[in-house]
Amino acid sequence: MNFYAGYDAAVFPGVDSMAWLKRHSNLRWCGYYLAPAPNLAPAAASWRGRRAAIAADWGLAPLYVGQQMPAQAAPDQPAPLFSSILTAAQGRLDGAAAVALARRDGFPAGSYIYIDWEDGGALTAAAQDYLAAWLSTVDGRGFGPAIYCSHLLGSHAGEMLAGLGLRHPGRIWCYKVGSTALHPLAVPLTALPQPDPAAAALRAPCCGNGNRMPGSSAPTRASASWPISAVPHWPTRARRPRPRAAKVGRADQRAAG
Repeated sequence: MNFYAGYDAAVFPGVDSMAWLKRHSNLRWCGYYLAPAPNLAPAAASWRGRRAAIAADWGLAPLYVGQQMPAQAAPDQPAPLFSSILTAAQGRLDGAAAVALARRDGFPAGSYIYIDWEDGGALTAAAQDYLAAWLSTVDGRGFGPAIYCSHLLGSHAGEMLAGLGLRHPGRIWCYKVGSTALHPLAVPLTALPQPDPAAAALRAPCCGNGNRMPGSSAPTRASASWPISAVPHWPTRARRPRPRAAKVGRADQRAAG
């Protein structure tokens, strides 16, 4: 099984920085924050409209930071900006908004959109109602339904996706963060960690540890692995080729498309 390394960053690194990373690392894909979104940090809106400049060189995974559990309010985010409307009706509204944002930035139908769920605790009934409605709405509007969540919820997320009767097979991107404290990258950029997701007993997990990307003062949160089928915009030819805190990961190359 072959894998591709990737990362996501709260702040758009810039075209030049991404070109540098492509030349000096084994990073091949990145998260792409759709903006605006209910709980998206203001700085993450810097990804808006950037797809056209980077899609030819990078696989892209659109992320939508929707409603969250109250405990997940960001410490640097004013309370009025934090949203926790966990209802099926809100899930449908947010799902439709995520699709509209993806279309606006040029992602074609069939692209997978990840709902960013930050809480690692057991899903409440309200949370399940919200997430199920969001996923079903995205699926019904012609895009792929996907979840970004803690590895602790990976199995539950898989069961939820399997039980919704979706037209598009669901995708899961799981994170596992060893530490949120700033610490240096422990391996060369050209040999980023590649744990085998099969060990996690999940269909498409992403797991890893926190690191610091060179030249960044922000901590990174490493991730690892998801199917490239979740990234329809995978580069068709090789080119020369931060971090919310950034997450470094990799993607399974099976079922590219």
